[in-house]
This record gives sequence, C-alpha cells and structure tokens, in this order.
Amino acid sequence: MSLRLKIFLPLFFFGALLFTYLYGYWMPHSLFYAEEEYRKSTERHIDSVMEGIVPFLLSGQIDTIHENLNTLMHKNKHWLGLQLFDPAGKLIYPLQSSLKPDIGNKPDIYTIEKQIVYFETKLGRLTLTVDYGQRLNVIRSEHNELAFTLLLSTGVFFVCIWFVLERVVSRPIKVIANASKRLADGDFDAPLLKTGQDEIGTLADSFCDMRDAIRGYQTELTRKNESLKEEHEFLLSTIESLSHPFYVIDASSYRIVLANKAAYSGPVIPENLTCYYMTHGRSGPCSGEDHPCCIAEIRKTKKPAVLEHTHLSDKGVKNIFEIYAYPILDEKGAVSRVIEYCIDVTEKRKADEEKEQMAAQLLHLQKLEAIGTLAGGIAHDFNNILMGMMGYCDMARYSVPEGSEIVEMLDNVLKAGKRAKYLVQQILSFSRQTEQMKTPLKIQDSIEEALKLLRASIPTTIEFRKNIDTHCEPVLADPTQMHQIIMNLCTNAYHAMRKTGGVLGVALKKVDIERDGHTTGMILSPGEYLKLEVSDTGHGIEHAVLDRIFEPFFTTKEIGEGTGMGLAVVHGIVKSHGGHITVYSEPGIGTTFNVYLPVLKQAVSAREEDPRNIRPSFESLPGGNERILLVDDEEEIALMGRQILEKLGYSVSSFTKPLDALEALHAKPDSFDLVITDMTMPLMTGLEFAHKILALRKDMPIILCTGFSELINGDRAKVIGIREYVMKPILISEIAATVRRVLDRKDNVSGN
Repeated sequence: MSLRLKIFLPLFFFGALLFTYLYGYWMPHSLFYAEEEYRKSTERHIDSVMEGIVPFLLSGQIDTIHENLNTLMHKNKHWLGLQLFDPAGKLIYPLQSSLKPDIGNKPDIYTIEKQIVYFETKLGRLTLTVDYGQRLNVIRSEHNELAFTLLLSTGVFFVCIWFVLERVVSRPIKVIANASKRLADGDFDAPLLKTGQDEIGTLADSFCDMRDAIRGYQTELTRKNESLKEEHEFLLSTIESLSHPFYVIDASSYRIVLANKAAYSGPVIPENLTCYYMTHGRSGPCSGEDHPCCIAEIRKTKKPAVLEHTHLSDKGVKNIFEIYAYPILDEKGAVSRVIEYCIDVTEKRKADEEKEQMAAQLLHLQKLEAIGTLAGGIAHDFNNILMGMMGYCDMARYSVPEGSEIVEMLDNVLKAGKRAKYLVQQILSFSRQTEQMKTPLKIQDSIEEALKLLRASIPTTIEFRKNIDTHCEPVLADPTQMHQIIMNLCTNAYHAMRKTGGVLGVALKKVDIERDGHTTGMILSPGEYLKLEVSDTGHGIEHAVLDRIFEPFFTTKEIGEGTGMGLAVVHGIVKSHGGHITVYSEPGIGTTFNVYLPVLKQAVSAREEDPRNIRPSFESLPGGNERILLVDDEEEIALMGRQILEKLGYSVSSFTKPLDALEALHAKPDSFDLVITDMTMPLMTGLEFAHKILALRKDMPIILCTGFSELINGDRAKVIGIREYVMKPILISEIAATVRRVLDRKDNVSGN
C-alpha cells in the first residue's frame, strides 16, 4: 500500500464517520431539541397569554378577551386552534370550534392545555393546538443544506489532499526510493530532486548525507578489509612459521578450528576433527595425570594454563609436551575457543634432570668431603683409644700364665680390637683418605667375618644360608674393600626383606669363565674366577630401573634411607679389581647379585697368625738395652708405651709435651739412641718435633706414630728422614720388631 493511500484512507474514514454522525446522530437530535425548545417556547407564550386574560376574566370583559385571542391567532399562523373554557367547562372562546376536521392525521400537531387559577380560584381552562410541521421543515431544510455543504467540502478536501500527497509526498519518495535502490547496487551518483525545506526535502538532504557517509564508510571499509587481509595473511604465515604445533579449538565441541602445518599436515582440516582424536587418537576428551584436559581447566578458571602431556611413541619412548593454553571469551564472558601451543620439552626435562642429578651429586660429594674430614678426626681419636685398649690387653695376655681361661677372653678382645681397626680403615677408604692396598686374600675368611658382624645386627626373621667353598684359592684384593662389598650387598638384601622376612643367601665357588659358559653379558677375559653370590627373597627390583641401579646416587629407597652410593661403590671396587658384577631380579620373588673376581695363581704370603696359636712371652720378643725418648700427648698411651719398652729391656724417658722432650734432648743430645713420637700433639706436631730433633742430631733415628694424619704418610716421612711410619693401634710384637729393626739399621749405618 502506498504512503499516499495510507494517508488518504484515514481521512476518508474520518469523513465517512463525520457524515454518519451528522445524519445518524446530530440531525435527529437537533430536530428533537428544536421541537422541545419550540414546545417550551409555546408554553411560555401561553402562560403569558393566561396572565394577560386573568384580569379580563375577573372583570367579565369577554369581548376584550376575544379581541386579544383573535389577535394572537392571527399572528401565529401555526396555531391551529385556541379555546377558552369557564370553570364549568363552557366554551368561552371561540364561540364554536375552530379546529379543522383532519388535524388528527398530521404527525406534527401538539395540544397544550392549561388551567387558569387565581389565588387558588379556578377561573377556567385554556387549550392550544399547535402545528410544528412548518417550523420543523425549516429546521430540516437548514440541516440538509449544512450536511450537503460539509459533504461537498470534505470531498473537495479529499481530492486536494490526494493530489497534494501525489506531488509533495509520493513523487519525492519514489525518487528517494529509486536512488536508494541504485545506492544498494553501488551507484552513489543517482540524482535527487530538491523539494524545498519541508520534511521531504530534509529527508532528501539526509539521504544525500547518508549516501556520502556510506561512500566514505565503503572507502574506509575497503581500506580496512585490505588491511585485515594483509594482517590475516601475516597471522597465518606467522602461525605456519612456528615449529611447534599450534591449535585454535572450539571449547564446546573440541573441534579444531585452526592449526598450523606442524600440527596438521593435510590440505584442509576436516570439519569434525577433534583435538583429542588428532593428538592422541582418543574417542573422548583427555583425562588423567598424563593427559589433563586444557579446555576443562580453562573452563573452570577462565585464565591461561600451562599443563603437561606425556605421549608414548610407536617405540614406547615417552615424550613430554608442555601445553600453553589461552582462553578466548565471547561477549557474555564464557570461554568460546581455546588457543593451544605445544612444545616438546623431553630433552629439556632430561637436561633439567641431569642438572638436578649433578647438583645432587655435588651435594653428595660435599657431604662425602665433610664425612672425610669428620672421618679423619674420628680415625685419629678412635685409633688412640684402640691403642690403649689393645696395648693393655696385649700386655695382660703376655702376663697371664699359659693354660689360663683368661687367655681366650683376651684373644677375643684383641680380635674385636682388630675388627675395630679394620672398621676405621674402611671408613677412611670410603672417604678416600687411605690408599688401596691389594694383597693376596682368602675372601672366604672375609665373608665369614662379615656375616658374623651382620648376624648380630639383622633380626632373626631373616635366615642366613651359606654355601662357601673353604678351599677356594686367594684373590689379589684390598681386604677392607672386599669387606665393604660383602657388607653393602648383604645390607641391601636385608633392606629388601626387613618388613616381610626371608632368606639371605651367600655362596662362594670357583668357576671357569670359558669352560663353564659364564661369558654371556660379561666383559671378562677367559680364566678362573671366584663367584660370590648374594641373594634375597625380598620384593625385587622393577625391570624398568634395573639398568640404573649401579648409577651413582640412584636409589629406590625412601628419602633418608639411602644415598644411592652403595651399589655404585661396589661396582667401582669390583671393576678396580678386574672383576665383573651382574644382577638378576624378579619383582615379588627376589634379587641375586653375582660378583666375579680373578683367582690369584701366585704363591700366597703367610698371613698374620691368629694370636690364639702363639704362646707369647716378653723373653721371646726382640729387645735391647738402648735409651729411648718417648713423646705422646695422651698420658695413658705414654705410660703404656714406657711400660712395654721397659719390659723389652730398654731404658725409656717418656714425655707428654714435645717442648719438655726438646729441653731434655738439648741438655744431653747424645743420651738417647731412638726417638718415638706421636704426630698430632698440642703446640707442636710430631713432624715439627722431628725437624727440630734432626737439626740437633742428623743421625737420630725417629719412629713417627699416628692414629691418622692428612699431613704425612709413609713415603713423605722417609723423605724427611724419619725411619719408620707406624699407624696406631699396634701390638707389642709389632712394637718390638719395629724398634729393633730401626736400631739395628742405625747400627748397620754406623758400621758402614
């Protein structure tokens, strides 16, 4: 429907309503109100007539009444009849009825009847018959003329409005509509007619302004589209240049919206390709510790997240990926998409682990260094304690008569002292403060001794089973380190069974590597070896870590229960002795370690005899009558040394302070044949004391004794001029032999 018709129709309906109102409501009501008004006017007129004839009725002037009423009838043509009756109902005026006989058929005849009363006295009755037809016809005629005039004016008005709308509204709007259509087609030069300063003109001007603005917007939009296209191409090229996978993922469907070539190498990303299927081949979203879902995490927090995924390659190798995820929020603040950037950090993690391992190794080395420092101090003090204990025990043993029960007790004390001595040597060996000394060794004796020590400390819920060939040939080995191998392997076996109990097995036998077919997995020269087997029935070792158990600082024990050095030390000792170590384990069944050591074919030197096989006496020991200067800051050791040397026949002067000993020597330089001094003393070390003695007498033989010292060893002592370097504790037989050997060497030197 056109705008012109939309405007015209309401006006037409308004005119129709107006016409309906005039003919349906206003004209009937106007006629009714005119008739009522005419009646009221007539009644008022009759009332005035009645008031005028009252005096004449009272005076009986009937003729005057007739004259006045005739005048009134003559003036009012629409009065059809006027009658006056006396109180008795007798007609006074006119003398006969003046009404026409057919007046009753007319619809517009109206009769008015009034009683004439004067002060409650009824004087008569007046009746008036009126014809309203003429008057109403005049009113109807006037109303019809008015209605026709209004209807004609309305029609003319509508025609004028129609043509005005056509010219002023419809035609300019059609022009604007045509221009709008051409504008929609991209034509910004469509002409517009100037219609003046009215609303249509304003609309046309606004359209022109809009067209110019759209032309500017289109120019700007074209420029921005080109810029966006360049930025889009730059963004795509940037994403494609990334060497790691890059994704944009729909947060609700997990569908991949955008991915670079590092993430997806196909030409086009499939419409329904999900992130979990493409990266893991899964049928549902990621979950679990190895594959936490980035989208689920970001939905919770609406913040960037960094997560790790562990992927297994076709070869079973674990690759660790760091996933950097960033949320894209919609206008409601909900996560609509997620950006993921994945970086393979497997090598970085390995490097970090190696760095942490190196830091841990450095820390352990620093601890070992501290332990070494502590071990030196402990070794010195403990050896001094052992020196007093073993020395007096040895003296008591020499003093007890043969066959006494006390001899065996003293022998056991001495044997325990020797174990304590070996323990100190083991501590020093562990802290690398003593040199490795390989000697021919029957390892079966070391095994028996170690198992006795272990049995005392391991609960009886663990059964010991031994299968040791006592006829095995010796090996060339450091006794302390062999003891350390046995102790470490058996201690590990105990730890594997301490909660459940079990069987700890130790076996030793000789094997021929080439002949017995033991070469599998071992790098050993063919020949005869001693095979030490240590087994347990504990929880076993997982196959995944079995190859790492000999690595330094690697441990499967809980924090505080192990340093990870035990098996590494065992492995190092075995390799340094030309041997090999293997391990076999089944989780839940147990573990077996096999140590192979080469057999020594050369003759074995005599080992130190068991003191229980000796029938000791001071007379049987080498002695003499020389003069000896003895210096030790420990008063008990100085006293014990003096007693031992005097029983051997020597003349002894003992001191606990090196400065006092120097004064005695300065006083009589030739009064002593031998000096025995301790190394660690207050105010002056044994080394400094020896230098001062040799400055007085270059030929003075000196024996230097120490529990432990980092400042000197046997080779350095000989370079300085010290004849013997002795490590505490030492037995009486060793003291006697060493003193005699030094004195005899002095005599030989003098003789030469």
